[in-house]
Amino acid sequence: MKENTENPDANPPVDAARPRLSRVVKATGLVSFFTDMGSEIVCPLLPSFLLGLGASRATIGLIEGFVEGFPALVKLFSGAISDRVKNRKWLVLIGYTLSTVTKPLIALAKASGLVLVFRLIDRLGKCIRTAPRDAIVADNVDPRIRGYAFGFQRGMDHAGAMLGGIIGFLLLAALGLSVKLPEPGENNGFHFDWR
Repeated sequence: MKENTENPDANPPVDAARPRLSRVVKATGLVSFFTDMGSEIVCPLLPSFLLGLGASRATIGLIEGFVEGFPALVKLFSGAISDRVKNRKWLVLIGYTLSTVTKPLIALAKASGLVLVFRLIDRLGKCIRTAPRDAIVADNVDPRIRGYAFGFQRGMDHAGAMLGGIIGFLLLAALGLSVKLPEPGENNGFHFDWR
């Protein structure tokens, strides 16, 4: 029987069906969702928390600036380390563990210096896990849906961040707390107010 060489669609390959995301990709998406949800519950309230510890606005700016700049340096090395290790999942596990453990410790801090330390450890965890996590996603997805896989990963990340912010404000209401903004002309930031 003569094959139809003029129309390639006449004889589609057996695996022409759209591939699905692997369990590994779905798992990394779920973990990213819950980790970012936790971050967005805590981080937006940190300026007020630091003010309560006696930190100045300049100190708060230095802490957050250092914390945000720190990952840029670490990521230069974390990707190279990820390429050298045989089992990337341990780097991902260590990174997520560091971030998860340090968030509750921030609430126990009695000085702004401790907040800085815990925030740096949290960000270090993110630096450690990001490159190997992305490599694991790339290794465990069909090349035809690689863009979809990374879109799913980032989408879960942002969805967790959005939900975390909502949960944070709902917790404030449930605990009888409100966040008051300064009156016009005041320069003392916002603060918690027990009802």
